[in-house]
Parts: sequence; C-alpha cells; structure tokens
Amino acid sequence: MATAGVPTGRLTPASLIDELVGNREGSSRRITVLDLARQLMSTPAFAEMVDAGMASMTAFRSTLEELEAVDAEDGAYGAVISNEPEGGVYERVAGEWVQRAPIPAILTYDLSAEEARQAREESKAWAATPEDQAVADGLYSARHYQAKVEARLDQIGDFDGGVQAAQQAANLALAGSPYRLRTFGDLAARLRYSGATGDQIAVAGGDTVDLPGGGAYEVLAADAGQPDLDYTGTSGPKLKVLSGPAGRSARAYGLIGGRSPLDTTGLAKAVAAEGKVHFDTGEYGFDTQLLIRRSDVHLSFAKDARLMPTQKSSCLNIAGSEPTVWFDLAADAPEGSSQMTLLTDPGASWDVGKWVELRSNKPIRGTNTEGGKVAWIGRIVARVGLTFYFDKPLYDDFLVADAAVAGQPTMLENIYIECPNINREDFDTEIAFGLYFGYCARVTIVAPSIYGSKPRNGPDTNSGVNAIRIGHGCIDVTILDASIGHIAWYGIGVGGFVDGLEVIGGDFWDCRHAISVVWSASYGEPHNLTFTDVTGRNCNLAIYDTHDTGRNIVFNAPRAFGSRGDAGFQLRSADVRLNAPTAAYNAFDGIVCRTDGRRPEIYNPHVYMNGRSGLSLNYGHVVKGGKVERNSRAGAGGYALATRGGEIDGTLLRGRDGLVLDQIVYLNEIGEGIDEPLAMQGVQIPLEAAGQWAVHVAATRSASDVILNGCRVPGYGSNLVRGGAAGGAGPVRRGNVMSAVASERRGRAQLSGGYARIPIPGMYRRTGDPIYQTQLTVRHSQTTAIDNKGNLTVELMTTGAGGYVDVRSSNASDANWVEWEIDG
Repeated sequence: MATAGVPTGRLTPASLIDELVGNREGSSRRITVLDLARQLMSTPAFAEMVDAGMASMTAFRSTLEELEAVDAEDGAYGAVISNEPEGGVYERVAGEWVQRAPIPAILTYDLSAEEARQAREESKAWAATPEDQAVADGLYSARHYQAKVEARLDQIGDFDGGVQAAQQAANLALAGSPYRLRTFGDLAARLRYSGATGDQIAVAGGDTVDLPGGGAYEVLAADAGQPDLDYTGTSGPKLKVLSGPAGRSARAYGLIGGRSPLDTTGLAKAVAAEGKVHFDTGEYGFDTQLLIRRSDVHLSFAKDARLMPTQKSSCLNIAGSEPTVWFDLAADAPEGSSQMTLLTDPGASWDVGKWVELRSNKPIRGTNTEGGKVAWIGRIVARVGLTFYFDKPLYDDFLVADAAVAGQPTMLENIYIECPNINREDFDTEIAFGLYFGYCARVTIVAPSIYGSKPRNGPDTNSGVNAIRIGHGCIDVTILDASIGHIAWYGIGVGGFVDGLEVIGGDFWDCRHAISVVWSASYGEPHNLTFTDVTGRNCNLAIYDTHDTGRNIVFNAPRAFGSRGDAGFQLRSADVRLNAPTAAYNAFDGIVCRTDGRRPEIYNPHVYMNGRSGLSLNYGHVVKGGKVERNSRAGAGGYALATRGGEIDGTLLRGRDGLVLDQIVYLNEIGEGIDEPLAMQGVQIPLEAAGQWAVHVAATRSASDVILNGCRVPGYGSNLVRGGAAGGAGPVRRGNVMSAVASERRGRAQLSGGYARIPIPGMYRRTGDPIYQTQLTVRHSQTTAIDNKGNLTVELMTTGAGGYVDVRSSNASDANWVEWEIDG
C-alpha cells in the first residue's frame, strides 16, 4: 500500500470501495476493487494463499436449494452467491448445510445493478420495435424501485429484476403489439404501451378486469394515439407500472379524475389490502368520506393531484376505536406513577407493546365548562400478574373511588400522508372535515392543502368542522407546512386525550380559529402540544385559541395578524407558553387570557397596532423582554398591559401616540380570592402625553402590591401610580429612573438657618396623599463641617408641577450643603 493511503485495517466496510489506494509500478492512486483483486491474484504468494483457503470450498451455487442438492462430507464448506438473505458461507454439519457467515457486502455491491443491466441487454434481443423496447425498459428498470405491475385490482405480483428477470422475460411474448403477460398464471391480461406518459401499461380492448368492489368492466379498444389510455374516457381502471416507493396508483382503483365521484368503497378496500396509494396528477371527485381502518398507511399525492368534492362531504377519516370491554382497577393509580393493578385478569392479549386506556369519573381540572372527565392512553412495557407497567407516567389520578377503569383500544399506527390536496381555493363545492384522526399513533402529515368549508371571507357556517381534526386517542402526531383557508371552524382542531402534537410551519387564513385546542365533552384533554413558525391571519375570531383545556402547550415564533372579531391569541388554558409571538392588527387585544388562562409565559413578544390592549392577562403571568407598543388602535378602552397580577421583566410598554391612556392597569380580582402582586423589573414605561399614568390600580386592589425595581419611566414620570384602595400604602419601589434628565433626579442645596427649599419639578406625586416623602433622600455632603451639623428631616410642602419639599436641620445654625436624590 502507498504510504499516503488509508491503512487497510482501519477501513470500514462501507469505505473499502472508495478508499483503497493501490501501489502499481510505484504510482499511488485510487483504483477499483476489481483492479485491486487482479493485482493481488497476480502475486504468487497471495494466489497460493487463496488457493489453499478455497480448497475447502466444495461448491458455489446461486441458491440454497441448489447448494442443498450437493452431497458433501461433514466439515466441507460451500457458498450461496446471492443478494437474498440466504446468501452466505455454509458448513456441512450432520448432513445439512448450516449458514456460518453472510456474503461480504463488497462482493455483492454491484450485483443488482449488473443483473438488471444483463436483463435489459437480453430484452433488446427480444424487442421487435421501439415500442416493444419501451415496454421492456420500463418493466425491467422497475426492478430498481421494487415496483409493482398491477395486472388486476385485487392481486399484485412483483415483476422482479435481477436474476429472476431473465426467467420472467421468457413469459413475455414480444412478437408484436399487443403482448400477453403470463407471469401471474390465470392473470392473462393483454398489455400494450403508450410512450407518451412514461412507464405505463394498459389492458387491451376486449379483456375484462375484476374490481375489488364486485363486478367486472370490459375494456373498450382505445385509439393508438390516446395518451392517457382512459378506456372509455369516463370510467374504468387504469393499470400502471409504478416507479416509486409510494405504492399503488389511485388510478388503478377506478379514480380516473375529471371530478367524477371516485369509488371510495373500492379505494378503502384497496388501502385496507395494500396500505399504500399514490394519487397521480389530476382531480379526483368524492361524494362521501373515505374510511381507513388499518395501520401502516401511506397516501401520497402528486403535486397537481387533488381530491375534489362533488357534494358536501368529509374527505378522509382515519380512526381506530375505543375499548369495548373495561376492567376495574384494584388499587389507586396516582398521577405521576407508571403502573396500575387490575381487579380481574383481562386475558393474555394484555401484553407488552399493547395499548391501554384509563378513564375515571374525576373531572378534568380547571373551568371545564363541558364536564369532561380524565383519560390517559399509553403502552404496556411489562406485566407481572395483574400489575401493568407503562411507557410514561399518568397525567392524572385514577382512583378506585372515582370508578377508574382500563380498557384496550384499537390503535392505528404509522400513518403517513404526503401532500394531500383537498378542494381548490377557488372552490365551488364545500367540504366538511378534510382529515379526521382518532385513536392513531405516529401520524405524519406533510404539506397538506385544504380549502373551503364555508363561503370565502364569510361567517362561521358548517359548525364544528375542521380542516384537520386531531381527536381523542391520538399519540405522536406531526403536521408539516400546512396551507389551510376558508374553513368554517378550525384550521387544526385538537380535542380529547391527545399526547404529543407538533405542528411545524403553516399558513392559515379565513377560519374561525387557525388553531384551536378545545374541550372534550366526554373524556380526556390534550397534552404536550407544540406549534412552531405558524402564521394565522384574517380569522373571524381569535387566530389561536386554547379553550379551557390542555396542558403543556407551547407556541414558538407564532404570528397572528388581523383577527376580524377578537384577539390574536386567546389563552383560556393554564400554563401556555409563547416564545417570540407576534400579534398585530387584531380587532381586540393582541394577547388575551380568559377564564382558566392563568400562568402564561410570554417571552420576547412583539405586540403592536391591536384594537384594544396589547396584553390582557390573568393571574400569575410571566412576560420577559419584547415590545408592546402602539396598541389601542381603536382609540379607547385599551392599555399596553391589563393584568390581574404577575411578573414583567425587561419589556417595553408604550402606548399609542397622542392618546391619553394609562400604560398598565392593575385589575380587580374576579371573586376567586386570589391576590396576586404585580412585580416589574427593568420595565420601560415611557409616558408621552400629559395626563398619562404608568400604573393605574383598580379601586379594590392595594397600590402596595405594585412592585417596581429598576424600571424606567421617562417623560411625564411624575405620573407613576394612581388609584388603589383608599388610605392604602404606596407601591414598593427601588432604583427606578423617572426622568431622563439628571438634574431632575439629583442635586445640591445649601441650608440657611437650618432650612432649605428644594424644587421638585412635578416628577412624583399621588393626588391628596403625600406618601412619597421617602422617595427623596437627603444627606449632608462629604465636605460638611462637623460644627453646627444637625439631623435632617424632609417636609413635603406641596406637590405637582410646581412642587417642592422643605429640608430642615435639627440645628438652626446649620448652614451646610446637603445632597438630594430621588429614588423612584
């Protein structure tokens, strides 16, 4: 080996082909593995070593069946050279061939490609015309994709390439067009080829094709130049060689387009049998929803393939089912635990890997206006007698006293829907539900486009209908890059027990809500939902709505623009987190909490130009960073922040230019007995109009519950806090900057006769209640003479724009300089 090469002992098998470096005639360069083998075999010492090793190999065969026909002594070795699992090195043991090692990948690396090439070369000798050759190339190239040749709707055979290609080719008579395919025994459909549309075969005129739904169609003869091979132009199956991984063509099930109603029963049977359907370019009519009731489903749509309603109907319904038999718990299963014990034996089917649903009569926590009860779904990871261990903790208590029970649901798993297009944006017929899911696990929906369940920009008709509904029993669902518009109710609706939903990307417009997490009237609430980089606009009500239910709901960089009749975000569930939300031009508030909307966390918001308040929050909120500015677009009734108590850290709160509105209103508590303070740290509250106040405390709240630390209130900073319960103490303050002018915050004055009057230019006041004396700190300067020095007291004489304070020393002869500083 060349010294610059990679040492052979360190090479991984995958790198052998590319990384071996030869040293032929002193020249270091990359060479192929075959050239390397020839070099090595030309070396006498290596050839002798190989000969000695190969001497024990009794036979080489292409299949195990052929090797088993070889009689050899025990201890002999043989080999099956094949890409199949049976390929490998075998030893003769007790009269049987026992596989000892697989064939090294390097020896079979190009075997498939070489076999396919040989099959294509052989087919050239059989093809009589260019059209014949197109058929041969199309069929044999399909081997690379594990393609299916669909000779009949309810039976599919593999038209395999490689070694089997030459054997199958003998059964394809290529004496001229049309041809007869005999590979599948009784399936003797005649074939012909149209070169205008790719790898495609069609049943010739006069033959019949049975359909899974019953009956048979006679295929009429088609013109030779007909490019799409629609046999009657309006109906009949199309048979096609698929050169991709998605599965059967939808056109093979009678779906030929032209908005004629598709055979949803036949298609459902085909999906049930195969699990994979591909919709080619074209429009497919439907007049009833397609029911899918199996796991391992892959539906794929070409870019220009579209499902079109011929009458108002839901489209795809993919759902398992709830348990039919329930078993009582023998002991309490508390929240946070990962196990339960049943009172009676549910049977052997309750084993590892099976799904379990728990329910009880305990109400879902919170407002729960619909009276929903708790539920939970997970998988069994271990069983010991009647005790079952789960793959995750319980999210609620399931107590014997609440009649807790467990059952085994039917779950559909591994659902993949790729680029479904349902209805056009310029639709003339409305849909109901677009995609409906229930009791499904591991669902992926890629780039769905769903339009039209209400009049464009019209009212919310078609009550309760969603473009995509993630219903009770759904686990681990992903939705990528949705495009959804003109939907009567929700673009994406989530309800019931849902655990793990991730929506990434998407554009939603003209819905009731773009995304809504809603209550369930029976059992369960959603958990662990994440919405990232979604945009909602021009909805009839709130763009995003969490509706009295749901836990651990997170929005990352969501955008809410132009609600026509409500807020950008309506948070009615506890513990919602918004990261970098944008809310603008909404009719009411930018972000609002209602009923159970407690403890929201809002980080780096940008909230502007909304009709009322920028933020209207309930108890226990955390707001950090960001900007809330230029709201109250409607001209009245709004604030930068309306709150019942929580934390604000480092946020800019700015009002609308020219409007005399207070920036923050500290609202009444609403009869729940919760007294939550309002704590502000480093908040910027610029006041830009005379008469504005930084904080307006409701009459039933105490101003002492307002805490301001390190805040900046420039401008009309004298108007810090107003309102509050009569006779109450003032707000808690420390280190606030109430003016951008240094001379208005600190200075020096000289006592005369133990007295000095210091003008305060209207920076701090509270009408009729001189409680801010402690804001002014006065001390003798460092150059003060000890003689005649007395103790200083501050006397607030008057307030307002011409306000001043009197400073008096206990020593009437004190004539020293004093320093004063206002601490906001």
